Amino acid sequence: MRFGVILLAVLMAAGTAWAADEARVLRTSAEQLAAQNRCDEAMSRARRARELAPGDARAALVEGRCALVLNEYERAIEPLESAQRLDPTIKGLHADLATAYFQVNRKRDAGRALDAAEQESPDDARVALYRGLLLLEEAEHEAAAAEFERAAALDSDLGPLAGYFAGRAWQEDENRERAQAALEQVKAQAPGSTYAEQAELALTRLDEPYLPHRWAKFQAGMDFDSNVVLLGDNVALPQSISDESDGRGHWAADFGWEFVRSPKWSMGIVPAYSGDAHLELSRFNLHYPNISGWIDRRLDEESVLRLRPHVGFATRSGDAYVTTGGGELAYLRTFGKAGDGRLFTDVTGNDYHFNTSSKPVSKFYSCISGNVLNCSTEQLEPLDARVARARDRDGVNISAGYEHRIQLGPDTQLDSDLRAGFLGGHYASRGEEYEHDEVKVWLG
Repeated sequence: MRFGVILLAVLMAAGTAWAADEARVLRTSAEQLAAQNRCDEAMSRARRARELAPGDARAALVEGRCALVLNEYERAIEPLESAQRLDPTIKGLHADLATAYFQVNRKRDAGRALDAAEQESPDDARVALYRGLLLLEEAEHEAAAAEFERAAALDSDLGPLAGYFAGRAWQEDENRERAQAALEQVKAQAPGSTYAEQAELALTRLDEPYLPHRWAKFQAGMDFDSNVVLLGDNVALPQSISDESDGRGHWAADFGWEFVRSPKWSMGIVPAYSGDAHLELSRFNLHYPNISGWIDRRLDEESVLRLRPHVGFATRSGDAYVTTGGGELAYLRTFGKAGDGRLFTDVTGNDYHFNTSSKPVSKFYSCISGNVLNCSTEQLEPLDARVARARDRDGVNISAGYEHRIQLGPDTQLDSDLRAGFLGGHYASRGEEYEHDEVKVWLG
């Protein structure tokens, strides 16, 4: 009995040793195949070696790096992470993982891997290249161009690729001279190559950022209002208020025309038209043609000063309703990853073209001075006239506020943005009933 137990232990030890020997042979063979650029065969042998010896970091490394060579980035992540866990001292693993993470859109993980790779190898050209690509995704164009140029200087083999991306980054940064120099250098470094062809194509489009923009936008929709009228007749009780309901259609269109565009200036106009039509209560139909313009002055790489004058004229049921006019002054600034901000103030005047009271003149009178006990005949006015004067909504609206926008990037799997802001304002009307202050806060 004792002899049988000893024999079984010897056989198990021999089997384990045989498996370990086979794993080493398979891994060595995989490394040799990978060195010969035969990564398909190398990956299968490395995978089998890992099955026999799960703790073999070198086998995991061969499988992961071969997956990178074959552009199978998702497949590369697991063996590369395993190799890093088994042997954190392997050189270049952080850069390998950064490459894989970036290519599968895991930008946050790619950034962390690049941070570690820069600590390990500060002069690694591939690390500089992918840092530039990450910065380009984040619209940090100047910083991205600097990283691409550093990658090209560190490794001449990467020169054409990194130079091409440097040219595109400078183009996005609206630095035409540096973009042209970088793209011309790519053509000189690799004539006849794919990089040279792409650089030539980019050169033909070099002036696109300075071409004036044109656009047209249309919107339409429907809604239902349970109280379209919202009016009262000698209101004494809440039930005296009308509650006529109706459905209505909305539409809006605007057409933008930019006629000046340069690195420092942008100017243009936006004619627009909006309106609505009710299904039954057509006397409330509104039409509002208007026009606005803008003058942008770039102050530096991150900020723009914008003046936006605007004027409009609205009709309701075919009759003149209101004329508006004014302007907005805004300071726009980008904060990189922290988003974009807009600090603004607006002044708008309103001139309404309708009588606030259509009733006949009342037989009751009031005193203009307000002193009923000591009021001359000249100071008397019909009560309805005084009511109409109090209800005169012509006036000027002054407001100021701030809005911040944060792009919800790839890490959230959303193609959207988050906006938050506040506004404070005062409407100074001719009639006391319409003078008011307002405060708005929004998040969405």
